[in-house]
Amino acid sequence: MSPSGGTVMLRTPPYLPSFQFHEAHELTCAGNPQQLLQAILTQNLRQDPLIGFFMALRERVPGIFLRRKPPQNTAAAPNPFGLDNFTRLETTPTHMTLGLVGRFWRPTFGLYPIADLSAFKAFNTPGIAKLVLTFEVEPAPKHTVKLATQTWVYCPDTATRFKMQLYWALIRPASGLIRRRILALAAKQARTTRPL
Repeated sequence: MSPSGGTVMLRTPPYLPSFQFHEAHELTCAGNPQQLLQAILTQNLRQDPLIGFFMALRERVPGIFLRRKPPQNTAAAPNPFGLDNFTRLETTPTHMTLGLVGRFWRPTFGLYPIADLSAFKAFNTPGIAKLVLTFEVEPAPKHTVKLATQTWVYCPDTATRFKMQLYWALIRPASGLIRRRILALAAKQARTTRPL
């Protein structure tokens, strides 16, 4: 298990039986919880130069491990990877949970289409990892809020964990930067948006 990337308290991952990889980040900002979560969902990450650069760099990393084409039943992402690839598992006024299933170390991330929460919970195939990404807004002192994100990855077998370990070691710095940048951009957008 990797150490968390921020000060967010480690919690049991939602909708996963266990986890082997975890990272967490947070910032304190002003803003309405619904505004902040909506700002995250509507972000075009590729338009931010820093995120765009690191996401492009991250997508080149998997080729180090596997250069053959993914199986035909794998839903390889034809477009640049982003939050649109995730399945919305749960949404409340202050919390959002997204899910992703695939062989993330592959050049195309080896994504498998997941329709909903039930399908995500039921999916259990050797060689394929499951990832949960959460965004949460909590009250903080002085009329501010804490905007936090956590990521958990579950690998169902040793071989999958080994591949994910290599991939995680390489992409972890860029992954953390991307997540912190997502939070900062959401906070900035919320400051310039009228309250809902």
